[in-house]
Amino acid sequence: MIRGKTAPCQPPSTRTPRDSGLEHVSAELTIDDPDQVAIYHRLMDRLRQVAAEGDEARTILRGLAAEHRDRAAS
Repeated sequence: MIRGKTAPCQPPSTRTPRDSGLEHVSAELTIDDPDQVAIYHRLMDRLRQVAAEGDEARTILRGLAAEHRDRAAS
């Protein structure tokens, strides 16, 4: 936590079939254990399956922005 907010963190990257990385605020974690790398591959596959794209993503983001503006105004 940084001043009460969640620290930025990048999503896992699957650089190669045998290597996966996770970048955080102060360090990078590289995982090369096949079982652990497989977990990251499954996670990214699931995220891709449910990810919104194009107009659907823009609609979601506009709604969140409007909600944020409404809360900030009250």
